[in-house]
Amino acid sequence: MIKPKSVDVIHESKSFGNAWYRGLRHIKMFGQPITFGDEKEQKYATDVCLIVNLTDNVLQEAIDGKFHRQFPTRQKMRDGYIHEWDRGFDWRKQGFTYCYEDRVEAYLGYAFSEQDGEFKEIPIDQWKLTKEDLAQQIATQISSNRNVIDIGNPSIDRFEIPESPPCLRNIQIRLEGIENDIPYASARWMFRSRDFGMAWPTNITGILSAINREVLIPNKAKLIQVIDISTSAHVYRGDYNLFDDVTA
Repeated sequence: MIKPKSVDVIHESKSFGNAWYRGLRHIKMFGQPITFGDEKEQKYATDVCLIVNLTDNVLQEAIDGKFHRQFPTRQKMRDGYIHEWDRGFDWRKQGFTYCYEDRVEAYLGYAFSEQDGEFKEIPIDQWKLTKEDLAQQIATQISSNRNVIDIGNPSIDRFEIPESPPCLRNIQIRLEGIENDIPYASARWMFRSRDFGMAWPTNITGILSAINREVLIPNKAKLIQVIDISTSAHVYRGDYNLFDDVTA
C-alpha cells in the first residue's frame, strides 16, 4: 500500500552548514524514491516534503555564504547564483528560459487602462511593492501577510515554457515587531522542487542577497527568521555518492 509522505521540520540555530547536513541526512534516512519528468526524460531521486526554520547566527552565515566545508561547489555556485539576483542580469544572453530576479522586478501582468478601456500588459516591480509594503507595516506597526511576491506565472509557465516551470514559487516578507527603533522582519518562501544536495545553500544565499538589497536595507530592518519550504526536497540518484561522506 502506498503511504502518504510526511511533512518534516528542521529547526536550526547552530550553523548554516549544519542545516544542509541535517537536511541531507533526513532525506537519506526518511526520503522515498520517486521518478520525475515525463515520457521523454525521467529523473530518479529520493525526496521529502521539508521545512527548515533558520534563526539566530545562522541567518548571517547564510547571507555571507558560509557553506558547509563539504558542499561540492561552494564558491563557484555562490558567486554565480548571487549574480543571477542582480538587477539587470541579462538572463536571455545566458540562454535561460526565465530568471527569478526578472520575475520579481518585472513580473508580466495586466492593468486596466481607463483611457483605452482595455487591459494592457505591463511589467510589475514586486520588489518596489514589497519595500513599500514593509515601510507601511513599520509606520503603522501592523503586520501584514497580504503582500506575496509571485514567481510562477501560469500564462507563461503553462503555455510558453511548460518544460521548465520555476522551482521557486513565492516569497513573503513581514514585520515581526520593533525593538529599540529597529524593525525586525521574517522571510518565508516556497519551492515546488529543490535539489537539496547541489542547490539548497546557494538558493538561500542568493535570495537573501536580493531581499537585503531591495527590502530590508532601504527600511533599515533586520531579518530574524527564514522559513524555507520545499514541497519536494530531493537528492538525485546520480548524486548519491557525492554525499556519502558528508559529516556534521
